[in-house]
Amino acid sequence: MTKVWAALMAMLALTGCWKEAPTQANLSMTSYSYSPVLLTEAKVEGLKIPFNTTVVTGEAEDANIPRNLGAYTLSWSAGNKDTIAVSAKWVELLTDRAWEASLEVSPDDLMRNSLNTASITLIFGPNGQFVAGTDPSDTGSGKDLASECGTRTPTQDRDISAEVDAHALLAEALRFDYPPVPDQTTCPEPAS
Repeated sequence: MTKVWAALMAMLALTGCWKEAPTQANLSMTSYSYSPVLLTEAKVEGLKIPFNTTVVTGEAEDANIPRNLGAYTLSWSAGNKDTIAVSAKWVELLTDRAWEASLEVSPDDLMRNSLNTASITLIFGPNGQFVAGTDPSDTGSGKDLASECGTRTPTQDRDISAEVDAHALLAEALRFDYPPVPDQTTCPEPAS
């Protein structure tokens, strides 16, 4: 009976067929390999994630690599809402340009585990690209749910290289040799 129950829960998690909205989420963050960021704020349903700043790097463009390594577990009351709001503020490590963006996703589209915990993955790309995705816990085959080009916030631009001792992993992240940004990007190069 236990195996049947586990199989049913796994099937519900994969198909998204839950009758109730998730009340908890695992929030993870990643970036495209050529667009690491210093994340200064992230929110889900208005709840600020409890960190000051964090370095976000990854290889989100590689479908064979899980995008949701490491996660913050959040509890909120999604109730019967049609959408879940996610937002972020960040600075691109390689350009020192600051951005902010917010998106809405449907709770019905979020992948969930057997405990009805939803998966939300924030993905950062070049020129302010912000993507909200959802990922299974064991593979790299997640899906993107919403995307937008963020808004430039020049007053928040920062010389990240001057802050290498202020943030964990920042010095290591700045020493890495990142691949070049592709010529064609989802979001255009900003005018300034």
